[in-house]
Amino acid sequence: MTIELDNITLDIQDNLILSELSIKFEENKLNCLLGRSGSGKTTILKVIAGISQPFKGKVILNNKDCTRLSPKKRLVGWVPQEQILFPSINVRENIEYGLIAKGLPREYRRKRVKEVAELVGLDKHLERTPGGLSGGERQ
Repeated sequence: MTIELDNITLDIQDNLILSELSIKFEENKLNCLLGRSGSGKTTILKVIAGISQPFKGKVILNNKDCTRLSPKKRLVGWVPQEQILFPSINVRENIEYGLIAKGLPREYRRKRVKEVAELVGLDKHLERTPGGLSGGERQ
């Protein structure tokens, strides 16, 4: 996927966060955002994912202007640094939550939870709550 930000300007409550930023991430290349804390790295990712809307400029994904598309329609994943987990439910239920919200059948949900948990090495921790996991496991 190619990702291009064209002249992006974003301000939040009269605080200029990004100013006329233009950058292109090439397909099949390792791309990296580096900068000090507060320099806008996370904000750039939020703009690409559609979580934050720029005041000015375009977000172009695979040569298509997606600036006004919802995050759901962009099909771009974003994993925040801070984990967004429900502390009162176990790992299985946290993983399954989005599948339930989509109305997927129980049998399919159980199968997918098992596959995903095995993929990330959490299959032995499905009954733990997030507080019983290490930081890396929560991530």
